[in-house]
Amino acid sequence: MIVPSRSSKAQRRPRSDVAGTRSSAATGRLVRGSVACMDEMTESTSQPRGSHDSAAPANQPLASSQEAPPAVRSAQSEARRLQLIARLRLLALRAGPLYQGTRSLENIARFSLRRPHEPDFAFFERFSDESGLFLDVGANAGMSAVSFRIFNKCAPILSLEPNPIHERDLRFVGRLVKPYEYRLIGAGDENGFATLYVPIYRSVAITPLATFERRVIEADWRLELLFGSGIRREDIVIVERRVPVVRVDDLGVTPAIVKIDVEGFEPAVILGMQETIKNHRPLLLLEWSRDFGKVEELLRPHGYVTSVFEPRTRTLRLFDGSNKSLNMFCIPAEHPLAPRRTEDTYKRYEPSRRPG
Repeated sequence: MIVPSRSSKAQRRPRSDVAGTRSSAATGRLVRGSVACMDEMTESTSQPRGSHDSAAPANQPLASSQEAPPAVRSAQSEARRLQLIARLRLLALRAGPLYQGTRSLENIARFSLRRPHEPDFAFFERFSDESGLFLDVGANAGMSAVSFRIFNKCAPILSLEPNPIHERDLRFVGRLVKPYEYRLIGAGDENGFATLYVPIYRSVAITPLATFERRVIEADWRLELLFGSGIRREDIVIVERRVPVVRVDDLGVTPAIVKIDVEGFEPAVILGMQETIKNHRPLLLLEWSRDFGKVEELLRPHGYVTSVFEPRTRTLRLFDGSNKSLNMFCIPAEHPLAPRRTEDTYKRYEPSRRPG
């Protein structure tokens, strides 16, 4: 069994230059906004979702829901949800220490209301009886562990997170979603140490954008996705931190499901778990990135099928290059929940690696 690593001291939270008298009022607005956001998510997860590229821009008016077809209404609902979340994040970020406190508040709200932080996690409703390990690579504040536990009450969860600022968050998640363990390490293609880049705004760490790939932080669209247009690039300072990294193959675990969200470092994580993939055939959930093609190349010899989640039917649909989503499922072709396979699907794989 993996034993959670312990650091000598919990990471001290950065101080904010915002007056403390604003914190209580901001907390109330965040709580009310979080509940409204959960209601929006109920609508968006019950309808089919198209590509994120089709969502209406934040600066354009949305068409009347009475006139729009279902697919358009779904995109409009998703756009409103993302706008609301961005406003809430920006409000909390500008409130300094309150930004870190809202992470645990959000986890409690989502777990209590049974609302996953991303709609794709609803697919794990099909795995309610799964007893194998859920490996959470790139845990951040533990949102994925909480979202998975909404649909599965028994599988053990192991989170890997290299940023020590999240230790307090992960300890809290451990009290919420037992059985649960965490380790303050990153995953990669070799054991050792790597540089973690952490963006800082007004002395507050923007932890969701912490990454081993500096270019990811420097992409303006990432900041706009999280916080809207309320943050200027020149207000961001990037801090470097050396953190331990390990290959998943060397952890000695046998995962049934692996979630990987490491801000562009996904190919390195896959390289470091080739034996795990070959021997244990876990279902993989990966965040889409511009290097996702490299991930597919690494998984192709193992006979994995890339697919996207359909919220209305709670099933997977084959990825055809045009129906990309925020998260992509890579599933062994022989898995009973894999989308329908054709001979053309098999031709993409090496004949010697086709599942029997």
